[in-house]
Amino acid sequence: PDDYASTPTQGDWTGGGNRRGAWFYGSKIAQACAGKTVAKMTVQFTRRRGSGVNAKRPMHLYLHNYTSAPGGQLNLGAGPEELVSLSVGAKGTATLPASWRNALASGSARGLAIYASGRNDYAAFTGGTITITFSA
Repeated sequence: PDDYASTPTQGDWTGGGNRRGAWFYGSKIAQACAGKTVAKMTVQFTRRRGSGVNAKRPMHLYLHNYTSAPGGQLNLGAGPEELVSLSVGAKGTATLPASWRNALASGSARGLAIYASGRNDYAAFTGGTITITFSA
């Protein structure tokens, strides 16, 4: 089962099925961006210890349209984008593509998700804090 809220995870370490994780922002991003021009959006993540191999693994990021965790499986939107690769315990910042920041700013997307197939890129992440830079 996917545990969206506490430990977003991608891939399959044990053979139990590919995991997908997500961060949910509700309408906060669209409200913050209303009437403003967004120049840049970045998002910070930390790779959890005890989640797969220690070496750097890419995050397979997607957009999604959910304001909160769904009762069933989360459907993925645009993606994947591999914007950051992290080793266990490392922090990193990803700059979202222009099309993604536009979708989040307009409210046509509501959050970020991760998904990978198999063991190779199995990893769990925390964070997900988005920083928005507006044009003057």
